[in-house]
Amino acid sequence: LSALYRELTAKGVQWLALNANQNEAWSEVDQHRQQAGYPFPVWKDRNNVVADRVGATVTPEVFVFDKEGVVRYQGHIDDSRNPARVQV
Repeated sequence: LSALYRELTAKGVQWLALNANQNEAWSEVDQHRQQAGYPFPVWKDRNNVVADRVGATVTPEVFVFDKEGVVRYQGHIDDSRNPARVQV
C-alpha cells in the first residue's frame, strides 16, 4: 500500500484510507497504521457510513473515482498481504 500510495500520489491521485471495522478501536487502527509504516492517514468510518454508501464488501477494498465522483473501479487491491504471494 505504501508503494502504491507513493506512485499514485506522484501522479496527482488523491488518496483516502478508511477503516470501517466496528470491532477495532481508533487506537488499534492508528497503531496498525504506524506499525505497517503507512505514510498516509487512516480515518475511522464510524457506523460504516462511507463503506455502506459505496458498497464496500471486503477489506481492504479499493474504490477509484473519476473527477465527477463516478466509481471507475471497485475491488481487491491484491490477493495477499505477502508480496511474494501476490497474483495479478
